[in-house]
Amino acid sequence: MEILDVVTKITGAREQVSPKSIIPENKQRSSAADDNDDHVPEEFSKLGIKLSYLLNEFIEQDCGGRSYLTGLSTADVCNTFVKPATNACKMSYCDMLLERQNHKREQHNNNVMIVGRADVFVSHAWKYEFLLVLSALEDHFKDKPDTIIWFDLFSNNQHRASVRPYEWWQTVFKSAIDQIGHTVMVLSPWNDPIPYTRAWCIFEAYCTLKTNCRFEIAMSAHDCRQFIIDTEKDPFATINTMLGSINAEKSTAFLPEDRDRIFEVIRNEVGFSKINTLIFEQLRTWVINQAKQKLETNKDKERQPKLHNMLGMLYMGQGNYRASCPLLEKCLKLTKDVFGPDHPDTLTAMNNLASLYKAQGKAEAAETLYVDCLERIESAYGPGHLYTLERMLNMVGFYYDRGKVKVAENFVMKNLAAQDLPHTPTNRAPTTAFTMVNSEKIVTIRGPNALDRLGSIRDLVLMYRDKGKLEVAEALYVECLEKRRVTLGPNHPYTLESMSNLASFYRKQGKDKASEALHMKCKEKRKYALGTDHPDTLASINSLACVYAKRPGSFLAAEKLYLECLDKRKTARGPGHPETLATMSDLASLYVSHGKYKTAEVMFMECLEKRKALLRPDHPDTLSSMYNLGMVYDEEGKYQAAEAFYVECLKKRRATLGPDHADTINSMNKLTDVYTKQGKYKPAVKLQMRNNIRRSREKRLLIQKILLQMRRNIRRSREKRLLIQKILILLLLHTMLMPCRLLI
Repeated sequence: MEILDVVTKITGAREQVSPKSIIPENKQRSSAADDNDDHVPEEFSKLGIKLSYLLNEFIEQDCGGRSYLTGLSTADVCNTFVKPATNACKMSYCDMLLERQNHKREQHNNNVMIVGRADVFVSHAWKYEFLLVLSALEDHFKDKPDTIIWFDLFSNNQHRASVRPYEWWQTVFKSAIDQIGHTVMVLSPWNDPIPYTRAWCIFEAYCTLKTNCRFEIAMSAHDCRQFIIDTEKDPFATINTMLGSINAEKSTAFLPEDRDRIFEVIRNEVGFSKINTLIFEQLRTWVINQAKQKLETNKDKERQPKLHNMLGMLYMGQGNYRASCPLLEKCLKLTKDVFGPDHPDTLTAMNNLASLYKAQGKAEAAETLYVDCLERIESAYGPGHLYTLERMLNMVGFYYDRGKVKVAENFVMKNLAAQDLPHTPTNRAPTTAFTMVNSEKIVTIRGPNALDRLGSIRDLVLMYRDKGKLEVAEALYVECLEKRRVTLGPNHPYTLESMSNLASFYRKQGKDKASEALHMKCKEKRKYALGTDHPDTLASINSLACVYAKRPGSFLAAEKLYLECLDKRKTARGPGHPETLATMSDLASLYVSHGKYKTAEVMFMECLEKRKALLRPDHPDTLSSMYNLGMVYDEEGKYQAAEAFYVECLKKRRATLGPDHADTINSMNKLTDVYTKQGKYKPAVKLQMRNNIRRSREKRLLIQKILLQMRRNIRRSREKRLLIQKILILLLLHTMLMPCRLLI
């Protein structure tokens, strides 16, 4: 509901309209004759009206039936029905009914109560269709139809415009919200609610949050139906679009002064992130409940697989993998039974379940499904079809996460090559793409939803980062973030993913201030958009802890965040999940840096054993644990134990990452140091010579690169000289011909 959306400076200018007696947006109240009462009540009327009365007597008796209300906004109903009905008494509609109620009680001993102290404060937008608001409230209170609601249209006197100074809103109004104790905000449309664009609706949410009152959302039957239609097609994309579009800081008011004053209060007292969290928590619950209800009530054989997929993907998007798993497994089984193993819906279900298994850390099960899915799609649609390319990109991320960098790189190159194959209009989506430079060629990501699939650029970035092409990687990260921010919105999960990737990249480059700012911003946005326990939110907490871990004097801040993340990941993902082990490893590294070697040793050993079993003995994360354990033993003076771990780690890193990779070189340097500390000079010298040879080779390559650039510059200089000579000749000819032209 818009408290003062048409009106009035919140500071109390001379001509202000009663904040609760609103009229249609962008219109001033026209008649001063209505303002018969100059008295401004200090108290806030908490008189409400029974919802059941509005749904029946008001519609049928006072308005003549639903047909007379169809298409009318709340403001229209105010001017057409409420104000004429109360014109004689100049009261609020509730006060008028209260007088009638008291009269009937005295004259006819009739104790039927229509109005009374409100149990619920209704927040809504006056531009909504009135019947839509009632539909939302009717559905929300279907088990309690006699709930007494504070509805500004009926609870406020619509004949009086009065000044409300800002202090009144901060004291009297906020106190009334506290005393009512329950706020219900009517939202529509479901995926881009209007109240979230109204500063005064945000102020009502702020008052509810500040007073710790109960907060709920309500939506109409039409919005519930539309939600199912939209979400059934693509659960992830639909919900992500909604998350990207909703942002309290985008809200407006009729007067800019109102918006500025409201924003100042919210920023100083609670922060917009808490306001957004308040709304999103309710939206997440509503989304799941609607999907559950549809699945339970619809028994159509062909729709059951889609409904299972919808609910499973919604749970997965919220990070609730345990609830998602049985639904997606059943979806795959039902889809195979109904449509066959090669039907597009079956292949989509197979890919979704593989993605879930990957998120759960079930790598072998995920790989089996990914490979089977890709083979079936490539066989059915061809290697260059958009569907094939999308699934191929899934394989890239999967193999990279498993440490199979070369396999991942091959899939990226295969994907790029396939995009250049000829395609017929029937099997290829039209190109509505953006282009991005891939060092030597232009990479074009095709398809009508190209901008939503910028993950392929992330995969290229990962390759460039590991190969040391940092400038190229940073440019791709930045461009990806900007494109997602513009096209998807600042709060879209994909935008936040890009923000997190760029922040982590900055951290690894040593740009700690830039990294901290981005990680902090990303963490807050993920908290309210996705929830405090969502895997992405926990990833941001872990990343921010990594930034603090590098900063002098921030040990306690880093430890607190690591422990919070570790505890939540153990609960949500399990003690052996790769992400849980990553946090444990980071925390152990923090303890090493502060001399707590015994604690770190225990944690690193647990990580190593679990990673060997879960991932592979030569997975980069496993080798990291091996390297870290060697480092702890090295610090403790246990050189033989450290040597054993360093030797094994170096051998496997050479095989998997290559001799010139940064991690391989670090292992070599550490092993050289340990050899030296033990007096084993021959192997130490041998390793050092190998390292010197590598450096010499790098120097030669660098010199060759510099010489090549010099040759290019010389060639360009020669070309410039020739161009200057041509220009001078043309000028000379022009000068010589000028006298001839004058004579003619």
